[in-house]
Amino acid sequence: MTKKLIIGLSVVGIIILAVVLVLLFYKPNYSIEGKVTDITTKKPVADVTISGDGKETKTDKDGNYKMEKLKKETKISIKQPSQFETSEEINLTFDSRIKSETIKKDIELVPDLIEMETRVNEGSKQGQYDLNWEYMHPDDQAYWGSEEDYINLFKRSDELMGAQYSIKSYKISENVKVLPKWEHEITGKEYDNVSGVPIETTFMNGQVDKYSSYWVKVDGIWRYFTQVNKTKLQKDISDYEKSISS
Repeated sequence: MTKKLIIGLSVVGIIILAVVLVLLFYKPNYSIEGKVTDITTKKPVADVTISGDGKETKTDKDGNYKMEKLKKETKISIKQPSQFETSEEINLTFDSRIKSETIKKDIELVPDLIEMETRVNEGSKQGQYDLNWEYMHPDDQAYWGSEEDYINLFKRSDELMGAQYSIKSYKISENVKVLPKWEHEITGKEYDNVSGVPIETTFMNGQVDKYSSYWVKVDGIWRYFTQVNKTKLQKDISDYEKSISS
């Protein structure tokens, strides 16, 4: 056996040994990263706990997270803040056995019913009618005609009668009732599995109203039904304008 052949075989042996050692001892860095946001506002959600394979991390102020050194098959759990609905676990399967791999997974959290009711009540209290429009059922948006018409009508109502009917405070009950069938009193349309949320509203003039707000899920997001009759509100505004001008 020549010297060159011996050297060549030795080099091949070293290469094979190196490959074997890599296969035995190299551990790929499987990781997951992404951003957690509120599905309705698209804003980031901070301090959401992400866990899997005995590891745990939290989203930063911008909603970003990252977890490294995961197993090839991993189940990721999300512990969301109390105002959001429970998120499903994420099952991951990494394809590569050698090189590092990162799976990009953005997560959208769904606000629960009480949280959505709170937002709508705050919107009414603060005059944020653009926000209330976004949370309204599409059928009711069609009933009002356009966002601009809706906002302008309520702003005009606030200008004229706000001192009397502005919201001072409200209480939301968690005693939610699910109605298999429900008919909209204003539009006459019927819906399935509508949730009624009891509300108690106190106005600036001391008047207290007790009623239920009605919601249903549309594409996985809670949407509310208006309980204001557009024609009646327009008439009330017109009558009030006449009374103060006479």
